[in-house]
Amino acid sequence: MKSAALIATAVALLLPCAAHAEGKACDGLKNVTYAGIMRGKFDAHPDAFAGVSLTFDEHGVGAGRGVIAYDPASTAAVQSPYSGVKCTSNPDGKSGLLNFGPSLGSNSFTVFDGGTRIWTRHEIPGRPIAGWLFKQPAAPRLP
Repeated sequence: MKSAALIATAVALLLPCAAHAEGKACDGLKNVTYAGIMRGKFDAHPDAFAGVSLTFDEHGVGAGRGVIAYDPASTAAVQSPYSGVKCTSNPDGKSGLLNFGPSLGSNSFTVFDGGTRIWTRHEIPGRPIAGWLFKQPAAPRLP
């Protein structure tokens, strides 16, 4: 499950709660999709890379998928589906935790620019992979 933990880390880091300055950090997650990239050390691998997409429903519960590559001796990347991702806001209203479950752990996050960007960081020791998640716009209406 090391690979799943890596992907979850990437997703959590890339998809934290979007917030308004006056509200709780997780309130802005409802009905929003984030996508992003995380990089950093993962166990003995100093240059892990992960991509994540997370969509939050009307209750602020996330689901999505992540892909991570961390072992330069392998050409394989690992993908993991996510469901039931829960957000907990910190008292400051601009940061919090995304919980991916017992096997994948949690990621801390801080909201920037009213939720258009989120900085995330995996909170498992030895795996400080981190990066930006970006709020995705609605699909364009094509003729």
